[in-house]
Amino acid sequence: MGHAQLQSVHVHPVKAFRGTAPREAVVEPWGLAGDRRWVLIDDGGKVVTQRQQPRLALAAA
Repeated sequence: MGHAQLQSVHVHPVKAFRGTAPREAVVEPWGLAGDRRWVLIDDGGKVVTQRQQPRLALAAA
């Protein structure tokens, strides 16, 4: 069995927003630096996801 090679890494500063593909990334104990540090919430305090709002995939931070 061969070794897998990492092809790309994507960072999403805001969960559910479009990500970026940096050439390099810093790995912190809790994950990639700057990845998914923020979320959108609705008026009731619930997280808004791409499943609920697919157009969030077009938004960038």
